[in-house]
Amino acid sequence: MNNVKIRRFTAYCLDLIIVTLIATGLFQIKALHPNADKYESTYKEYSEYVNKVMGANSDEEKEEAALIVYFDNSISEDDTKTLEDKLNEFDNVTDTKLVTKDNISEDEEDKVILLVKDYFEENADLNAYILSINDSTKIDDIIKDIKKLDNVKDTIKYTDEDEEKITPLEDMTTKERKAYIAKTGAMLRDVDFYGISYNVCWIAVIILYFTLFPYFNKGMTIGKRVVRLKVVRSDDENKKVKLWQHFVKAIICPIYTTGALSNCFTFIVMIITPLVLDGANFAYATTYINLAISLLCYIDVFMIAFRKDGLGISDKLAKVKVIDYVRNQEDN
Repeated sequence: MNNVKIRRFTAYCLDLIIVTLIATGLFQIKALHPNADKYESTYKEYSEYVNKVMGANSDEEKEEAALIVYFDNSISEDDTKTLEDKLNEFDNVTDTKLVTKDNISEDEEDKVILLVKDYFEENADLNAYILSINDSTKIDDIIKDIKKLDNVKDTIKYTDEDEEKITPLEDMTTKERKAYIAKTGAMLRDVDFYGISYNVCWIAVIILYFTLFPYFNKGMTIGKRVVRLKVVRSDDENKKVKLWQHFVKAIICPIYTTGALSNCFTFIVMIITPLVLDGANFAYATTYINLAISLLCYIDVFMIAFRKDGLGISDKLAKVKVIDYVRNQEDN
């Protein structure tokens, strides 16, 4: 890789930092983003759900569970303590908590205790122990043994009906996988929909910076001026690069964001697709379109790095090239 190519890469990094800082500054202006709160909440919901699926344990080992053991409240304190000791002796029981009608607070929010409270309303002669089980796969065996203990009247496994059962991605059936894609597609669509203003900011900053700045600054961005490079017309270095040429290069020029190369078309896709697609269609469309755009960006960078003339796709379409500004000094 020759000296000009290395300096061009350096200029790209400097320009990317500047563009990112400008865009980030615009992101902080709440007036520009009326759906900022919805964007943050939907993105958080999407991230948490995907992380749960990706981090789900396919062996179902060590999943925590709760077991409620009801017993007669008329038994003595010694018998109550004896029952507690026996419950703690079971494998996989990590904690026992005594619950009575008197120790449930009025503003209680714990779902398990609220379930016990409802049970007490129909069974006033009972108290309960709430057991924490560290391996849900063993809970049925534990229940069988607990029912053999003296004074035990009932046992109930607690399941949170509001909490969705998470199946690991590798264990999903074809139907479950399609449902997962549809759900995450719908969630991501909401993220992109509420984040349209952010993507508009990205496009505006990229186009204005890489179009107007070099147009009015002798073919140089801030990064290129620092490393002494300039953009010139490939057909005649002495003629000024036209505005449309800078514009074409700006919208095609690779930008490194979110861990991969992209360009203005990536943000355009993120604006249009949530307006016309949803669910699985959104997921598939955005995935394949963005992969195609990313691939073209990597090809562009590869061509710039390894072609002898250093011309990438963006250079060829814009009909420009990057040259050493030192040998063409004009601003004495």
